[in-house]
Amino acid sequence: RGQDGAEVAQGFNDQVLEPVGMGADGPTLMKVHGYVSVVAGAGLALGVAPRLCALALAADVTAVNLTANRFWEQEGEERQGTQIQFMKDLAIAGGLLIASVDTKGKPGLAWRAQHAAEAARRADRLLEKRRWMMEQGRAI
Repeated sequence: RGQDGAEVAQGFNDQVLEPVGMGADGPTLMKVHGYVSVVAGAGLALGVAPRLCALALAADVTAVNLTANRFWEQEGEERQGTQIQFMKDLAIAGGLLIASVDTKGKPGLAWRAQHAAEAARRADRLLEKRRWMMEQGRAI
């Protein structure tokens, strides 16, 4: 049996949000889902904070997918159709996660931090060598 959006959102609320003390009603969750989809989708398409937008969309797609496509509770053809949709949404979420870490060919934060630390160590070694040479009375 198919569920409408508010029923799916209410299921998400009951199964995920309520147990951690963050409940909301189905229609409110549908509005949040709509806002996230539109704002983050537009941001991703326009290149405005694309990594953050991709991450928000991945979280939204995952939450909806885990709530709406519960194939493990179904049997027969219905299960097969729902499982296919689940896998499609999972692939979309995976693509969005890849987009959320894409740096467009520029070094990422971890790479920059590692190389900055290496440069600092090199500079420190050069300063030590210079200090030693000055102590020895050698010209630099």
